[in-house]
Amino acid sequence: MKHCVFVLGMHRSGTSALSGVLNLMGSDFGSNLMSADEGNPKGYFENNLVYDLNKKILKENNSHWDDYTFRIEGIDNSRLEHYITEAKNIINNEFGHTENLVIKDPRNCMLFPVWEKACLELEINIKVILPYRNPYEVALSLSKRNNFSEEKSILLWCHHLLSAEYYSREYKRRFTFFNDLLNDSTTIIQEIENLTGLKSTENNLKKIKIFLDKKIKHNNVSLDRFTSEVPVVIKRIVQLIRKRMFDDPTLFDDIRLEFYLLLDLFKNKEIKQLNAKIKQLNAQDPKTVELAKERVSSLQQIKDLRTQFLNLNIENKRQLELRDQEIIGLETDRDDLSNQLNKTIQEFQIKKKEQETTAKELELKQDKHRNNIKLKNKQLEEVKNELRNNIDQLITIRKSNKQLVLTQTKLKNEVSEKENVLSRINAVHQEKIIDQNKTIEQLFKSQSKLYLDLKNKENEINKLNTRMTEIITDFIAIKESKSWKITKPIRLLIKIFRT
Repeated sequence: MKHCVFVLGMHRSGTSALSGVLNLMGSDFGSNLMSADEGNPKGYFENNLVYDLNKKILKENNSHWDDYTFRIEGIDNSRLEHYITEAKNIINNEFGHTENLVIKDPRNCMLFPVWEKACLELEINIKVILPYRNPYEVALSLSKRNNFSEEKSILLWCHHLLSAEYYSREYKRRFTFFNDLLNDSTTIIQEIENLTGLKSTENNLKKIKIFLDKKIKHNNVSLDRFTSEVPVVIKRIVQLIRKRMFDDPTLFDDIRLEFYLLLDLFKNKEIKQLNAKIKQLNAQDPKTVELAKERVSSLQQIKDLRTQFLNLNIENKRQLELRDQEIIGLETDRDDLSNQLNKTIQEFQIKKKEQETTAKELELKQDKHRNNIKLKNKQLEEVKNELRNNIDQLITIRKSNKQLVLTQTKLKNEVSEKENVLSRINAVHQEKIIDQNKTIEQLFKSQSKLYLDLKNKENEINKLNTRMTEIITDFIAIKESKSWKITKPIRLLIKIFRT
């Protein structure tokens, strides 16, 4: 199902800034958009086809965008149905392939019923955002752009705001203060997301931060700048928006009734101008004198009635002022009671949270205690089973204890006998050790004697070796000698050995 968001706000009230945010969040404004200019360098986000139709409707009904007396209820039904058909064609042609469309034109504050009926017949879901701004800031901006008087601008602001509020009551909507859009954009974007179902990515949020430059708002006036000279009806509207009391339509109904009654009252100047024209026509055409007299008489009666109405209105105004004072007093009491109630609710919520926390802690402790009891019971059961096993083992041990005593006695006797045998063996072994020690001592003595003898023999051998060496040396010398006399003994020895 298609969803259409209508931006219904007075000119110079931040409608373009809000529409730029919706555009960056992914909404579709159509393809034929109005170009940016010096009055709005970042763009108007208004569809030219929507603009042209709205301009045509006002023109064909002798009106203009700055006509604060225009009422759509004055258009006859056949002509209204024709405008609705044209609006349906524009929606189909410009938004046929999109699910989330936005229609923005300040004229729709007065012409919303045309576009509303078109959307309903096309089965398009409607949601409304109503941007608003301090009327004095709007007046300053219109004075610069259109050279309007402050009074006319504030009347236009009232007419647009009251009309937009009245026509959009049947739909989900959100009032958005221009200052909040610039200074607390994160909250406003969240509110838009909640209303429209649109979602913003981190990239979109960065682009929105750049787009919402605070320099686009040139006039900054406090909502408290309303003196006693300001008409009561204006002060009452400003009081509603200052306190953001948008949920009670009866408050707006009272103000709207008073505002339009006053507008009708001050159109008496136009009646006087009409009377002068009639007199002029009567002077030109004598045949119309009688009709003119009747006309003048009727106008005089109307004037008398309006004078009576004015007197009644002055009295009503005085009563309204008294009622306003009572309302202010009641609102002050209500605010005090509301603050007390909010404080009580906060304290109750804090106590409730504390009790809930305590209850959760107790529940956790109980669960922990239950688990501990289960664990203890399990451990106790294990101890019981272990104790039963130990008792069975003890009985078994007691039964076998007698056998152990008997066996122990028997073993003691055997050990005693073996100790006696071992004593005897030790005695015999000790005697053998003594004999072996003696034998070892004798062997050691014999070894020492042999060692001395061996030493002596080695000395003798060394001496013999020395002598033998000497003999061999002499022998070699004799052998190598060429003396016949010296070698004669050797030859004799050789001869002896051969024989």
